[in-house]
Amino acid sequence: MKILHFSSHYRISSGIVNQIAYEKSASEGLKDVQWDNVIFSCQGNNAPYVIKKQYPVGKILNYVLSRFAALIWLAKNAKRYDLVILRHNLGDPFEFIALFFIGRYVTMHHTLEMAEARTLTGAAGRIQSWIERVLGKRILEGATGIVGVTREIVVHEQARISTQLPTYIYPNGIDFTAHPTLADERDTIPRFLFVAAQFTAWHGLDRVIAALAEARTSCEVHVVGHCSVEQLEAMANDPRFICHGELSIEQIRTLSTNMDVGLSSLALERKGMTEACTLKVREYLAGGLPVYSGHIDAALPSDFPFYRIGCPSLEDMIGFANEMRGYSRAEVREAARPYVSKTEWVKSLANWLRTLP
Repeated sequence: MKILHFSSHYRISSGIVNQIAYEKSASEGLKDVQWDNVIFSCQGNNAPYVIKKQYPVGKILNYVLSRFAALIWLAKNAKRYDLVILRHNLGDPFEFIALFFIGRYVTMHHTLEMAEARTLTGAAGRIQSWIERVLGKRILEGATGIVGVTREIVVHEQARISTQLPTYIYPNGIDFTAHPTLADERDTIPRFLFVAAQFTAWHGLDRVIAALAEARTSCEVHVVGHCSVEQLEAMANDPRFICHGELSIEQIRTLSTNMDVGLSSLALERKGMTEACTLKVREYLAGGLPVYSGHIDAALPSDFPFYRIGCPSLEDMIGFANEMRGYSRAEVREAARPYVSKTEWVKSLANWLRTLP
Protein backbone atom coordinates (compact mmCIF):
# COMPACT_ATOMS: atom_id res chain seq x y z
CA MET A 1 0.00 0.00 0.00
CA LYS A 2 1.27 3.46 -0.91
CA ILE A 3 0.30 6.32 1.40
CA LEU A 4 1.01 10.04 1.00
CA HIS A 5 0.66 12.41 3.95
CA PHE A 6 0.38 15.84 2.32
CA SER A 7 0.12 19.33 3.77
CA SER A 8 0.66 22.88 2.63
CA HIS A 9 1.42 25.94 4.76
CA TYR A 10 2.52 29.51 4.25
CA ARG A 11 4.96 29.31 7.16
CA ILE A 12 5.82 25.93 8.62
CA SER A 13 6.30 25.84 12.38
CA SER A 14 8.90 23.76 14.17
CA GLY A 15 6.05 21.80 15.75
CA ILE A 16 4.70 20.65 12.38
CA VAL A 17 8.20 19.79 11.17
CA ASN A 18 8.78 17.70 14.29
CA GLN A 19 5.42 15.94 13.90
CA ILE A 20 6.30 14.86 10.39
CA ALA A 21 9.88 13.94 11.33
CA TYR A 22 8.63 11.60 14.06
CA GLU A 23 6.00 10.12 11.75
CA LYS A 24 8.51 9.59 8.95
CA SER A 25 10.91 7.83 11.30
CA ALA A 26 8.16 5.62 12.71
CA SER A 27 6.82 4.70 9.25
CA GLU A 28 10.15 3.22 8.18
CA GLY A 29 9.38 0.12 10.23
CA LEU A 30 6.06 -0.60 8.52
CA LYS A 31 5.73 -3.78 6.47
CA ASP A 32 4.20 -3.67 2.97
CA VAL A 33 3.60 0.09 3.24
CA GLN A 34 5.32 2.92 1.38
CA TRP A 35 4.67 6.01 3.50
CA ASP A 36 5.72 9.36 2.06
CA ASN A 37 5.46 12.78 3.70
CA VAL A 38 5.40 15.98 1.66
CA ILE A 39 4.98 19.53 2.98
CA PHE A 40 4.78 22.63 0.79
CA SER A 41 5.76 25.90 2.44
CA CYS A 42 6.74 29.46 1.52
CA GLN A 43 8.98 29.80 4.54
CA GLY A 44 10.57 27.48 7.03
CA ASN A 45 12.51 24.28 7.35
CA ASN A 46 14.85 22.64 4.82
CA ALA A 47 14.01 19.05 5.80
CA PRO A 48 14.05 16.58 2.89
CA TYR A 49 10.26 16.21 2.95
CA VAL A 50 9.68 19.98 2.84
CA ILE A 51 9.29 21.58 -0.60
CA LYS A 52 9.89 25.27 -0.07
CA LYS A 53 8.47 27.57 -2.74
CA GLN A 54 9.41 31.15 -2.03
CA TYR A 55 9.09 33.84 -4.68
CA PRO A 56 10.43 37.45 -4.77
CA VAL A 57 6.93 38.92 -4.51
CA GLY A 58 4.55 40.12 -1.80
CA LYS A 59 3.13 37.86 0.90
CA ILE A 60 -0.30 37.31 -0.68
CA LEU A 61 1.04 36.55 -4.15
CA ASN A 62 3.71 34.34 -2.60
CA TYR A 63 0.96 32.38 -0.85
CA VAL A 64 -1.02 31.99 -4.09
CA LEU A 65 2.00 30.92 -6.16
CA SER A 66 3.14 28.38 -3.58
CA ARG A 67 -0.35 26.89 -3.45
CA PHE A 68 -0.41 26.57 -7.23
CA ALA A 69 2.98 24.88 -7.07
CA ALA A 70 1.51 22.41 -4.57
CA LEU A 71 -1.45 21.75 -6.90
CA ILE A 72 0.86 21.09 -9.83
CA TRP A 73 2.89 18.67 -7.71
CA LEU A 74 -0.28 16.83 -6.69
CA ALA A 75 -1.49 16.65 -10.29
CA LYS A 76 1.78 14.95 -11.26
CA ASN A 77 2.21 12.66 -8.27
CA ALA A 78 -0.94 11.99 -6.24
CA LYS A 79 -2.33 9.23 -8.45
CA ARG A 80 0.74 7.10 -7.67
CA TYR A 81 -0.67 6.57 -4.16
CA ASP A 82 -3.48 4.31 -2.99
CA LEU A 83 -4.56 6.89 -0.43
CA VAL A 84 -3.72 10.47 0.55
CA ILE A 85 -3.81 11.81 4.11
CA LEU A 86 -4.73 15.47 3.61
CA ARG A 87 -3.87 17.69 6.56
CA HIS A 88 -6.75 20.13 6.77
CA ASN A 89 -6.06 23.87 6.94
CA LEU A 90 -8.77 26.19 8.18
CA GLY A 91 -10.44 28.12 5.33
CA ASP A 92 -7.98 27.14 2.58
CA PRO A 93 -9.67 27.25 -0.88
CA PHE A 94 -6.71 25.55 -2.55
CA GLU A 95 -7.32 22.45 -0.48
CA PHE A 96 -10.72 22.11 -2.14
CA ILE A 97 -9.15 22.51 -5.60
CA ALA A 98 -6.62 19.80 -4.68
CA LEU A 99 -9.43 17.25 -4.53
CA PHE A 100 -9.61 17.27 -8.32
CA PHE A 101 -6.06 15.86 -8.47
CA ILE A 102 -6.17 13.13 -5.84
CA GLY A 103 -8.08 9.89 -5.56
CA ARG A 104 -9.09 8.39 -2.24
CA TYR A 105 -8.24 10.58 0.74
CA VAL A 106 -8.80 10.97 4.45
CA THR A 107 -8.69 14.32 6.20
CA MET A 108 -6.36 14.94 9.13
CA HIS A 109 -7.44 17.46 11.78
CA HIS A 110 -5.47 19.10 14.58
CA THR A 111 -8.02 21.65 15.78
CA LEU A 112 -11.77 22.40 16.01
CA GLU A 113 -12.01 24.39 12.79
CA MET A 114 -15.51 25.79 13.17
CA ALA A 115 -14.87 26.85 16.75
CA GLU A 116 -11.65 28.53 15.66
CA ALA A 117 -13.35 30.11 12.64
CA ARG A 118 -15.79 31.89 14.94
CA THR A 119 -12.89 33.72 16.54
CA LEU A 120 -11.64 35.20 13.26
CA THR A 121 -12.18 38.94 12.82
CA GLY A 122 -12.00 41.49 10.01
CA ALA A 123 -12.86 41.08 6.35
CA ALA A 124 -10.18 38.45 5.74
CA GLY A 125 -11.34 36.50 8.79
CA ARG A 126 -14.95 36.52 7.61
CA ILE A 127 -13.91 35.26 4.18
CA GLN A 128 -11.78 32.51 5.69
CA SER A 129 -14.64 31.53 8.00
CA TRP A 130 -17.07 31.33 5.05
CA ILE A 131 -14.62 29.18 3.07
CA GLU A 132 -14.29 26.80 6.01
CA ARG A 133 -18.02 26.61 6.55
CA VAL A 134 -18.83 25.92 2.89
CA LEU A 135 -15.79 24.36 1.21
CA GLY A 136 -14.50 22.72 4.38
CA LYS A 137 -17.75 20.80 4.61
CA ARG A 138 -17.44 19.72 0.96
CA ILE A 139 -13.92 18.46 1.64
CA LEU A 140 -15.19 16.36 4.53
CA GLU A 141 -18.10 15.00 2.51
CA GLY A 142 -15.77 13.69 -0.18
CA ALA A 143 -13.39 11.96 2.22
CA THR A 144 -13.07 8.22 2.76
CA GLY A 145 -12.52 8.79 6.47
CA ILE A 146 -11.72 11.35 9.16
CA VAL A 147 -8.60 11.34 11.35
CA GLY A 148 -8.19 13.63 14.35
CA VAL A 149 -5.61 13.93 17.10
CA THR A 150 -8.30 13.85 19.81
CA ARG A 151 -11.74 12.33 20.26
CA GLU A 152 -13.20 15.80 20.68
CA ILE A 153 -11.90 16.82 17.25
CA VAL A 154 -13.17 13.67 15.55
CA VAL A 155 -16.67 14.17 17.00
CA HIS A 156 -16.61 17.83 15.93
CA GLU A 157 -15.70 17.00 12.32
CA GLN A 158 -18.20 14.16 12.02
CA ALA A 159 -20.97 16.46 13.26
CA ARG A 160 -20.32 18.88 10.39
CA ILE A 161 -21.64 16.42 7.79
CA SER A 162 -24.69 14.16 7.54
CA THR A 163 -22.80 11.12 6.21
CA GLN A 164 -21.30 8.80 8.79
CA LEU A 165 -17.65 8.22 7.89
CA PRO A 166 -15.06 5.90 9.41
CA THR A 167 -13.08 7.85 12.01
CA TYR A 168 -9.77 7.33 13.75
CA ILE A 169 -8.07 9.03 16.69
CA TYR A 170 -4.37 9.52 15.94
CA PRO A 171 -2.67 11.26 18.86
CA ASN A 172 0.62 13.05 18.40
CA GLY A 173 3.63 11.00 19.34
CA ILE A 174 7.41 11.28 19.25
CA ASP A 175 10.49 9.29 18.37
CA PHE A 176 11.84 8.26 21.77
CA THR A 177 15.33 7.74 20.39
CA ALA A 178 15.50 11.45 19.55
CA HIS A 179 14.80 12.43 23.17
CA PRO A 180 17.28 10.97 25.67
CA THR A 181 16.55 10.96 29.36
CA LEU A 182 17.44 14.28 30.95
CA ALA A 183 20.15 14.54 33.54
CA ASP A 184 18.66 15.23 36.98
CA GLU A 185 20.10 18.42 38.44
CA ARG A 186 17.11 19.52 40.50
CA ASP A 187 17.87 21.39 43.70
CA THR A 188 15.84 23.05 46.46
CA ILE A 189 14.23 25.75 44.29
CA PRO A 190 11.07 24.62 42.42
CA ARG A 191 11.63 25.34 38.74
CA PHE A 192 9.07 25.28 35.93
CA LEU A 193 9.73 25.22 32.21
CA PHE A 194 7.20 26.80 29.81
CA VAL A 195 8.02 26.31 26.12
CA ALA A 196 6.09 27.49 23.07
CA ALA A 197 7.06 28.69 19.61
CA GLN A 198 4.89 31.75 20.25
CA PHE A 199 2.82 32.38 23.37
CA THR A 200 -0.76 32.83 22.21
CA ALA A 201 -3.84 33.40 24.38
CA TRP A 202 -4.58 29.70 24.68
CA HIS A 203 -1.15 28.94 26.13
CA GLY A 204 -2.29 30.85 29.22
CA LEU A 205 0.99 32.55 30.10
CA ASP A 206 -1.11 35.35 31.60
CA ARG A 207 -2.53 32.84 34.08
CA VAL A 208 0.94 31.88 35.26
CA ILE A 209 1.79 35.58 35.61
CA ALA A 210 -1.38 36.08 37.69
CA ALA A 211 -0.65 33.01 39.83
CA LEU A 212 2.80 34.27 40.75
CA ALA A 213 1.46 37.78 41.42
CA GLU A 214 -0.82 36.33 44.12
CA ALA A 215 1.96 34.59 46.08
CA ARG A 216 5.55 35.45 46.84
CA THR A 217 6.78 31.87 47.32
CA SER A 218 10.27 31.28 45.99
CA CYS A 219 10.40 29.54 42.60
CA GLU A 220 11.52 30.07 39.00
CA VAL A 221 9.51 29.98 35.77
CA HIS A 222 11.69 29.68 32.69
CA VAL A 223 9.87 30.94 29.58
CA VAL A 224 11.21 29.77 26.21
CA GLY A 225 9.78 31.10 22.95
CA HIS A 226 8.52 34.32 21.43
CA CYS A 227 6.62 36.58 23.83
CA SER A 228 4.73 39.76 22.98
CA VAL A 229 5.87 43.11 24.31
CA GLU A 230 2.89 43.10 26.69
CA GLN A 231 3.83 39.67 28.04
CA LEU A 232 7.45 40.68 28.56
CA GLU A 233 6.39 43.85 30.38
CA ALA A 234 4.04 41.85 32.63
CA MET A 235 6.93 39.58 33.67
CA ALA A 236 9.63 42.25 33.87
CA ASN A 237 9.08 43.23 37.50
CA ASP A 238 9.04 39.67 38.87
CA PRO A 239 12.55 38.16 39.07
CA ARG A 240 11.03 34.68 39.35
CA PHE A 241 10.39 34.83 35.60
CA ILE A 242 13.44 34.12 33.42
CA CYS A 243 12.73 34.76 29.73
CA HIS A 244 15.13 33.03 27.36
CA GLY A 245 13.58 33.89 24.00
CA GLU A 246 13.94 31.30 21.26
CA LEU A 247 16.35 28.45 21.96
CA SER A 248 17.58 25.46 19.98
CA ILE A 249 16.53 21.93 20.90
CA GLU A 250 19.92 21.28 22.50
CA GLN A 251 19.74 24.51 24.49
CA ILE A 252 16.27 23.55 25.78
CA ARG A 253 17.53 20.12 26.82
CA THR A 254 20.43 21.65 28.71
CA LEU A 255 18.09 24.10 30.43
CA SER A 256 15.66 21.28 31.29
CA THR A 257 18.12 19.33 33.42
CA ASN A 258 17.39 21.35 36.58
CA MET A 259 13.64 21.75 35.95
CA ASP A 260 11.02 20.11 38.14
CA VAL A 261 7.95 20.41 35.91
CA GLY A 262 7.09 21.33 32.33
CA LEU A 263 4.08 23.60 31.79
CA SER A 264 1.63 22.91 28.97
CA SER A 265 -1.27 25.00 27.63
CA LEU A 266 -3.29 26.44 30.51
CA ALA A 267 -6.14 28.18 28.64
CA LEU A 268 -7.12 25.79 25.86
CA GLU A 269 -10.81 26.66 26.30
CA ARG A 270 -10.02 30.02 24.68
CA LYS A 271 -9.59 27.98 21.51
CA GLY A 272 -12.92 26.23 22.07
CA MET A 273 -11.23 22.98 23.10
CA THR A 274 -11.13 20.88 26.26
CA GLU A 275 -8.54 18.30 25.24
CA ALA A 276 -5.38 18.27 23.16
CA CYS A 277 -2.40 16.13 22.30
CA THR A 278 0.58 18.45 22.03
CA LEU A 279 4.08 17.50 21.02
CA LYS A 280 5.55 19.59 23.80
CA VAL A 281 3.91 17.39 26.46
CA ARG A 282 5.40 14.32 24.78
CA GLU A 283 8.84 15.90 24.63
CA TYR A 284 8.68 16.86 28.31
CA LEU A 285 7.66 13.33 29.33
CA ALA A 286 10.20 11.58 27.10
CA GLY A 287 12.94 13.50 28.85
CA GLY A 288 11.54 12.52 32.24
CA LEU A 289 9.89 15.85 33.05
CA PRO A 290 6.41 15.69 34.67
CA VAL A 291 3.78 18.02 33.21
CA TYR A 292 1.36 20.53 34.73
CA SER A 293 -1.43 21.41 32.31
CA GLY A 294 -4.84 22.99 32.03
CA HIS A 295 -6.46 20.40 29.78
CA ILE A 296 -7.07 16.71 29.21
CA ASP A 297 -4.46 14.93 27.14
CA ALA A 298 -6.18 12.66 24.61
CA ALA A 299 -3.59 9.88 24.79
CA LEU A 300 -2.86 9.70 28.52
CA PRO A 301 -4.96 7.75 31.05
CA SER A 302 -6.94 9.95 33.43
CA ASP A 303 -4.96 8.57 36.37
CA PHE A 304 -1.52 9.02 34.79
CA PRO A 305 0.53 10.26 37.76
CA PHE A 306 2.99 12.44 35.89
CA TYR A 307 0.42 14.67 34.18
CA ARG A 308 -1.44 17.02 36.52
CA ILE A 309 -4.45 19.04 35.34
CA GLY A 310 -5.13 22.23 37.25
CA CYS A 311 -6.09 25.88 37.10
CA PRO A 312 -2.73 27.40 37.89
CA SER A 313 -2.14 28.46 41.43
CA LEU A 314 1.41 28.69 42.69
CA GLU A 315 0.58 26.54 45.71
CA ASP A 316 -0.76 23.74 43.47
CA MET A 317 2.16 23.99 41.04
CA ILE A 318 4.78 23.85 43.79
CA GLY A 319 2.91 21.04 45.56
CA PHE A 320 3.03 18.98 42.35
CA ALA A 321 6.72 19.79 41.84
CA ASN A 322 7.54 18.64 45.37
CA GLU A 323 5.53 15.45 44.91
CA MET A 324 7.39 14.66 41.66
CA ARG A 325 10.75 14.84 43.42
CA GLY A 326 10.04 11.35 44.66
CA TYR A 327 10.44 10.00 41.13
CA SER A 328 13.46 9.73 38.85
CA ARG A 329 13.61 10.99 35.27
CA ALA A 330 13.76 7.38 34.06
CA GLU A 331 10.58 6.44 35.95
CA VAL A 332 8.63 9.28 34.33
CA ARG A 333 9.99 8.46 30.88
CA GLU A 334 9.21 4.75 31.00
CA ALA A 335 5.72 5.30 32.39
CA ALA A 336 4.97 7.62 29.45
CA ARG A 337 6.50 5.49 26.69
CA PRO A 338 3.42 3.34 25.82
CA TYR A 339 1.25 6.44 25.40
CA VAL A 340 3.50 8.90 23.58
CA SER A 341 5.77 6.83 21.31
CA LYS A 342 4.98 7.51 17.65
CA THR A 343 5.91 4.03 16.44
CA GLU A 344 2.79 2.27 17.72
CA TRP A 345 0.45 5.08 16.65
CA VAL A 346 1.73 5.02 13.05
CA LYS A 347 1.48 1.24 12.88
CA SER A 348 -2.09 1.35 14.21
CA LEU A 349 -3.09 4.12 11.77
CA ALA A 350 -1.66 2.17 8.82
CA ASN A 351 -3.66 -0.89 9.84
CA TRP A 352 -6.84 1.22 10.02
CA LEU A 353 -6.19 2.78 6.60
CA ARG A 354 -5.95 -0.72 5.12
CA THR A 355 -9.51 -1.44 6.25
CA LEU A 356 -11.07 1.56 4.45
CA PRO A 357 -13.31 0.79 1.46
